[in-house]
Amino acid sequence: MVGKSSDVFRSVGDAVSALLFRHPFYAHILLAMRRVVTEDIDTAAVSIRGGSVWLAVNPVFWLTTLPSDRYRQGVLLHEVLHVVLSHLTRLRDFPDLERFNIAADLAVNSLIPPDDLPSSALTVETPGLLAKRDRIREQTVDWYYPRLLEDAPQVAKVDVQLRGVGAEGWTTDMSDCTADLISGLVLQAAASVGQMELSRLPKVVRSAIQGMDMNRKPTVDWRRALRVYAGRSRRTRLQATQKRVSKRYGRVPGVRVCARSQVAVIVDTSGSIGDDQLQMFTEELTHIVRTKVEVILVSADDAVNSVEPYRGGVLNVSGRGGTDFDPAIQWANSNAHRIDGVVYFTDAEGPRTLPSRYRILWVVHSNRLIGKRPECAFPGDSVVWMGAK
Repeated sequence: MVGKSSDVFRSVGDAVSALLFRHPFYAHILLAMRRVVTEDIDTAAVSIRGGSVWLAVNPVFWLTTLPSDRYRQGVLLHEVLHVVLSHLTRLRDFPDLERFNIAADLAVNSLIPPDDLPSSALTVETPGLLAKRDRIREQTVDWYYPRLLEDAPQVAKVDVQLRGVGAEGWTTDMSDCTADLISGLVLQAAASVGQMELSRLPKVVRSAIQGMDMNRKPTVDWRRALRVYAGRSRRTRLQATQKRVSKRYGRVPGVRVCARSQVAVIVDTSGSIGDDQLQMFTEELTHIVRTKVEVILVSADDAVNSVEPYRGGVLNVSGRGGTDFDPAIQWANSNAHRIDGVVYFTDAEGPRTLPSRYRILWVVHSNRLIGKRPECAFPGDSVVWMGAK
């Protein structure tokens, strides 16, 4: 058994290496998965255990049932597509587990080149599974599931490791950590291969990646980002001083370098800011003021309503009209001699057409936009969400 296990591990590694040239996106995910050789399953399976995604392979199935390298690569594609399409966490969305397994197999096998699939694989062309009008490739499990014929489970004779899916690690746990584990694996692979390779993927796979990217939670600490931005928005000047001897002339007065940081903080007062969010933002501004950063508070909705120095305490904001970012940005552009940076506190829902002379830090407090780059953020701007921990 030890010899067989080592042979299987080596063979699986060779198959993954071959996929790096044919399907690099899927191969990157496979490289990040943990592997185990076991006879507890009949063929191959993927599972989530101990905070990791596992690939399990039966040694007899791998070495004897799969006669060619292409079939072995096809099996790996089959398993990794279950991960990419989030089938591992979709069980509780479907009342009939057996029919879900069939629909999931049809969804992944329709994305695999037919020459890579063994003859026993379930496909949209397998008789008795779908009506002729529904034998369409590259659809989702949600599309195939309601279209399966009544006798599909008897026709398919689903593999035992899929029918007993709970025992094999497919999970009904839809906790954040489980979903984040899968999306993190997929998005990391997407970042590794680049946009050119992603554009070659089937539409259903690209849609799955896009959905994960839009739904992922931001990992940036908005408080730290705000402090770092304020601290870096500095300009320096030389000031004469009687306390220092001039290095050039050997007498007083000398000069010293003085750093100044003056940041314009624009608060969107269009009526969408909640008291709790305003309180959190106020606390951070008070901390920034204590670091000797000068803050100019600008209240704006669809016009600039007030401009005043901020020295801590309760924010005195005025306005409650509509939202238009251009008036405040125009004010900042016109006062470039006074300020060193711009922070915009807003729900990010409004028009913007003017470019800024600064790289604006947008502090977005809208829960609806968490993780999404708003249209008001032009290239070069930074965005942080108050929903981030």
